[in-house]
Parts: sequence; structure tokens; C-alpha cells
Amino acid sequence: MVHGSLIILFQYGGYGLEVVLLVALLRGGYARTLAPLVVFVGAMLGVDAIIRPATLLTYGLHSRQYYYTYWLTEVLLIFAAFLLVCAFFRRAFRLRDQEMWSFVRPILLMILLMVLAVTSVDFRQHYRDLFTTNYIWEFNQNLCFTCLVLNTVLYLLLQRLKGTEAQLQLLVCGLGIQFAGPTANSALVHLTRNSHAMVMFFTYFSPICGLAMLGVWLYAVAHKGSEHSGGLIAGRRGLAVPVQRPA
Repeated sequence: MVHGSLIILFQYGGYGLEVVLLVALLRGGYARTLAPLVVFVGAMLGVDAIIRPATLLTYGLHSRQYYYTYWLTEVLLIFAAFLLVCAFFRRAFRLRDQEMWSFVRPILLMILLMVLAVTSVDFRQHYRDLFTTNYIWEFNQNLCFTCLVLNTVLYLLLQRLKGTEAQLQLLVCGLGIQFAGPTANSALVHLTRNSHAMVMFFTYFSPICGLAMLGVWLYAVAHKGSEHSGGLIAGRRGLAVPVQRPA
């Protein structure tokens, strides 16, 4: 009963934070200046509050349809997060350090093309095993780790860049929490050979990281808003995870 209550709390807490964050972004005038973030938060809200719950209610937790929907949308969100990190790179260096941006831009493009190429080849080779083994989960973790490395590099570069916005640093830190928590926990699950304790810890820890990311982002947006008004100076998601493959 406690487990179910916590899952519901994480689920609706995530919905609430996503809605509040999206409203704060739109009301704060960030639809143009932080358009990639607005699109990403909107995509998260659409997946978490509409697509997955609708599929879960229609077909059930152990259905093939929910299993497919959950993990495919998870992969798409990871790709969207990868593009968001690239957008943060662009925001950080395009105007402040043109030389650095000229160096970083082709590297990001090369990484993006490599990820797309490897993904295409990987999917073609494992198409039949996509949902019949743990491949989709492992593929998702590999993508998440790639984003974590790229986001960490961005954070380290920001520390050396003069005049970096505090808001951008908070946005990058929030995304790092989302990537680092589940990645570290999945490594523990592997090391402990899928022990029940680690699996249960992952069940709680992953949505907590998602809530922390949304909280940091909301603070960054609200803090910036108060700065403009002359005041201060300056997935995670709780839906049930289909861990057992449908028959």
C-alpha cells in the first residue's frame, strides 16, 4: 500500500511540476529564448500525462501495447534530451565565445550523426529482439550515458567561460541530475545482478531524480524572472514501468 501511494505521489507530483514549469516558461517569455527547453518540457508532459496513462488505462500494465509505448517514448525522450544538451551548448558559446563555438559545433554534429548511424545499424541488427529481450532497456541506458557524458563536458566548460548565465548553469545541472541518478543506479543493478533491493531502489530513485530536475529548472526560471523584475540578482516520472515482457 505504501509502495502504491509513493508511486501515485511521484506520478502526480511530476505532472504538477511539468505543468507549472511549462506555464512559467510561457508566461516568462521563454517561448523564443528557450524554445528547445519549452518543446522538451511540453513533450515530457504529453508523454507522461497523456500518451502513457491513456495506453495504460486502455490496455493494462502487462500488455504488449503499454510495453511498446513506454520504452519507445522513453527512447524518443532521451533523443530529445540529447538535442536539448546541444541547444544548451549553442546558447552558452554562440555569442560569448565564437571561437569555442566554431570548435564545438562540428563535434556536436559529428556526435549526433554517429548516434543516429549507430542507432540505425543497431536497430536493424536487433529488430527481431527489440522487445523480446532486455535490449531496449540496455539501449536506453547507453543513450542516457552518452547524454550524461556530453552534459558533464558542457558543465565543466561553463565553469571556465566568463559571463555564463547562472540560469543556464542551473538548467545544465538539473539535466545532469536526471541523467546521473538513473545511470548510476542501473550500474548498481547490474553489479548486484538484479537484486530485488536494487530494483526497488531504482523504482523510487528514478522518479525522484526526475522531480529534482524539474524543481531545479523551475527555480532557474522563477529566479531569472525575479531578476528581470528588479528583485534578486542572480522520466522522474512516476508511472508504472513495464519490467516484464508481455507474452
